[in-house]
Amino acid sequence: MIATLSIVAQLSIVTLYGLLAYACLSDVAKLRIPNAVPLAILLLFALYAAAARMGVGEVFRHVAAGATVLAVTFLLYAAGGKFGGGDAKLLSALSVWCGFEQLPPLLIDVSFCGGGLAILVLLLRQFGIPGWFALHGWRIPALLREKNRPCLPYGVAIAGGFLVAISAA
Repeated sequence: MIATLSIVAQLSIVTLYGLLAYACLSDVAKLRIPNAVPLAILLLFALYAAAARMGVGEVFRHVAAGATVLAVTFLLYAAGGKFGGGDAKLLSALSVWCGFEQLPPLLIDVSFCGGGLAILVLLLRQFGIPGWFALHGWRIPALLREKNRPCLPYGVAIAGGFLVAISAA
């Protein structure tokens, strides 16, 4: 697919991958995804859509998919903070890239990646890896246990699920 796209569309995709890597690193290191990341992902989609000559109707459907996901994820966020605001914005921005056609695979893949991430974090905690990191001067909030706040950098699962979903499309 990427070989038939214009250079601008290809650069949009490569830049998107870089933004996803940054979002993952930020989420692991600080349990925060900067607001600039989902915003930049949306701007990249606009650039990509123009370069790929997507029709107005198709662009509208992609934006509607992102808006739908944003509404649902912010309800989850407002319902008790079990879903982070940065995660909601990241998933919504990536849903714009997928559109309604690829939304079910995206959500399924994000769920599987989230389950794998949860197992990995639990195993790392079980085997004392956070203590080893602390001895070497690294504090990784995603690996720490906090009683009133479960820490799982779900941006990593969202990015992974997106990559799986678009690679299968």
